[in-house]
Amino acid sequence: MSFWIAAFLLILLADQAIKALLRQRLGDRVVSLGPLGSLRVIDAPIWWARGGLRPTPLMLWIAWLAGAGALVALTTRLPGCEWCAALLLGGSLSHMIETSRRGRVCDYLCLRFWPAFNLADAAISIGTVGFIVGVISALVNLLH
Repeated sequence: MSFWIAAFLLILLADQAIKALLRQRLGDRVVSLGPLGSLRVIDAPIWWARGGLRPTPLMLWIAWLAGAGALVALTTRLPGCEWCAALLLGGSLSHMIETSRRGRVCDYLCLRFWPAFNLADAAISIGTVGFIVGVISALVNLLH
């Protein structure tokens, strides 16, 4: 269990450190990654705010705590998915902290074939796919 807590904290701290470093070192500059794309700081509103809704930090924290609680409860029922929960919780908490502090999320990796993203986004995506695979696997095992 302590390994998964360490992974959760590593995602959170690494994402925040990378963002702080890029803000300090890059500023408004763009670093080319050749044919892949570029590295640049982009401040994006969270998806919840894009529809015109203006969530307060309290609303966001309540939603995050409810989701985190449900995720932890589900993880206890799906052995082997702890790493998924660690990725999801670490990435989402990084976004929550940043949104609470700045009102926006910093993306920095801009690939030519994909929307801009950051380490927290990658962790959330990988954790989600892992959970989906875990749930499908559990259902298949249950039916056999």
